[in-house]
Amino acid sequence: MKIFTFAASKQSLMNQVERERIIDLVKQEVVPAIGCTEPMAVALAVAKSKEVLGERPQQIEVWLSANMLKNAMGVGIPGTNMVGLPIAIALGAIVGKSEYKLEVLKDLSELAVKSRTARGNVLTKFDVKNITLSKKGHSTLGGRKVWFDADVLRVNYDEHGMYLGEFWDEDRILVINPDGTYYTTSFDLTAHFEDNILRIEKWDPEKVWSLIQWNAELKYYYGKRLKLD
Repeated sequence: MKIFTFAASKQSLMNQVERERIIDLVKQEVVPAIGCTEPMAVALAVAKSKEVLGERPQQIEVWLSANMLKNAMGVGIPGTNMVGLPIAIALGAIVGKSEYKLEVLKDLSELAVKSRTARGNVLTKFDVKNITLSKKGHSTLGGRKVWFDADVLRVNYDEHGMYLGEFWDEDRILVINPDGTYYTTSFDLTAHFEDNILRIEKWDPEKVWSLIQWNAELKYYYGKRLKLD
């Protein structure tokens, strides 16, 4: 019985150690958030900007990456019956506190709850009409790795298909057609490609191409070296 008890205690201790390691790892990688993280991240940035400014701003201009804009534009904001970034930005400026991190709008629950027929809480006298992509942000952590999936004719960031390379903000994709025509396009997930691609790769404006043309009438080859504009 003593040996059995000792073995059971040792096994239990090992499980507890593993459990604590897993919990520590989760605490390092996961933080609590209110609602979807994209609009909360924008609200957090606005709240921090307001605190640095020292007063409530009268006008706010937010620069967003294309992915941030796409992921947050139709997301519901907890505590409201509204969706999207305009309300997240407004609330970040009015009630947001950066010390709450991704729970930046936690104090929204302290606003008075009124009846359906009441006007509601006036957050700002300035109208939030719309939001547009003013300028794409630039990552300081590294480029975006992009793959091309020939089965669905789409690019992806999930390692499906042919690897095209690591892309930065202004980088583009070069597509060459069988008839010799070519074009460049963005590496955004919404980019569409035809099914007659002869060659696809990351566009390098400094790359020199060697072309050979056969003139059947004169039975003569023409050669040329050039850069694709």
